[in-house]
Amino acid sequence: MDESVLISDRQRIEEDRFFARMDDFGFFDTVSEHLPENFTAVFELARVIENMETALGEQLAPVIMMSSGKETPPDSVDYIPNLLPGEEYEADLLRNVQELPAIYPYQFLLPDNVFYQKLVERSLWLPRPRPPQNYRYQSESDIFKPDHRKQKVYLLFDISRSMNMHWRIHLAKAIAFIFLQRNMKELGTVYFRTFAEGVGDLRTATDVPSFNALISEIMHTKALGKGTVLQKALTTAIEDIKSLHTLSDSEILVITDGAAHIELQKLRDMMGSNIRINTVKIGDERIVADAKFVEYHLKDANTDDAKRLKQLHDKRRDIESQLHNAGSNSRRNLLNNEIAMINKQIGVITDRVAKYITDHFGSEIIELSSVYVNVQDISPETFLVLSEEHRRELEELTESLLDALHKEHLREDIQRAAVLFDHLELLLHYNKGEEMNKIKEQKKELEDLFRRIVQTDGDDDEDDIHLTKMDTKQLRNMLEPSVNKNGLSLARLIKLLLKKAKQYVVNQRQIRRARIFAKRKLKRY
Repeated sequence: MDESVLISDRQRIEEDRFFARMDDFGFFDTVSEHLPENFTAVFELARVIENMETALGEQLAPVIMMSSGKETPPDSVDYIPNLLPGEEYEADLLRNVQELPAIYPYQFLLPDNVFYQKLVERSLWLPRPRPPQNYRYQSESDIFKPDHRKQKVYLLFDISRSMNMHWRIHLAKAIAFIFLQRNMKELGTVYFRTFAEGVGDLRTATDVPSFNALISEIMHTKALGKGTVLQKALTTAIEDIKSLHTLSDSEILVITDGAAHIELQKLRDMMGSNIRINTVKIGDERIVADAKFVEYHLKDANTDDAKRLKQLHDKRRDIESQLHNAGSNSRRNLLNNEIAMINKQIGVITDRVAKYITDHFGSEIIELSSVYVNVQDISPETFLVLSEEHRRELEELTESLLDALHKEHLREDIQRAAVLFDHLELLLHYNKGEEMNKIKEQKKELEDLFRRIVQTDGDDDEDDIHLTKMDTKQLRNMLEPSVNKNGLSLARLIKLLLKKAKQYVVNQRQIRRARIFAKRKLKRY
């Protein structure tokens, strides 16, 4: 193969968007034995979200560009009405009826009575142009460069077990990534906590390394929690904002799939005028109140229903005590009838309160949020079925990587091949036509290539990746189907194997990128 073809293959590999995103996600530098299931799906979802011409991208635009994103992306200038290209904007309340077409589209989904009430009160939200903010000392590079004058963002990320359903956790990660990446240059310090049955530790990003580490942590996060303590998560975030002087004038972005009751007025009082909350709700989960839920909710309440229910429970206990000591059958029958009547009254109140809870609880976050977007659960066919163009790009990328690996076994290329193998396996599950035959063959060739590599038994003369005999034996055993009973993907196995090569890979990547973008021919070390 001539040198021009090799350069073309190498350039395609180094500049490919898939590998660049996997690098951004931290899947090359962060070694993890058990990566999140279908982790490469986040790449495909991110592609959909950042395209403003897709329904999902259009729906999420108010959140993706909400705060620090003062700069309107080039591909979204047609989405926001009445804004000149390049203008900065911020969310503001409706001032007159003529501005109604410009409101954020999600508000048209509100019930009619709520929509018209907000219209009368002028409490509908729309993007409004504002003077640009310029920091004279800033460079033009698109890097994370926090400053005390920039917008601070606090990200609350739901990791309850229900997030594993319907690709919700993958969508949440894609939303968080696109938001952080798109607003990177304008962001101040970024704060991050997970929440489920409890609230996770506080993570911060104050410079480029910590920003990259935060994105990697988000991508490696797994949804294993058993609840959604939204009230506690919001309270913790607000308390953090008030306790840290760097968090004044901050914005909280909540990404969740839960329907949780929150104390609206209490949180509003805590927020004051300097804190805004914006929410992405994934799916259509609602609170379903049973008798135990109602009893728990009314336990400390001071409503008429709560007082009446307490009286009825006390009266029932008293009658049950009398029933225990009743001497005659007629007396017992009379007491049993009274208990039955009390149970009926308790049931009526419980049903009434349960209906109220189901109808109203869980919607408080809508009222609390400056921007609220409810994204319905997505089908994998909407983002994992390949277009002809995307399929051809994938074929060309895989072919280039295979050619490079046949030429030399660079550790970095093996990592790329391992991640690509996982991605091909995922895509082949949702793309079954004959047009996928070439990708099937390429996937098989990748697997065969991995097996040939480990058959060298770690011989340094034959294999320049310098695997020890123990490493080679371990990988060969892991590749055997009879041994691989846990269903670990090939990518995860190889990432575990290459743990010792982490720093070498980072150095080689920097050298190769410098060679391409500086257009210099460097001798390989």
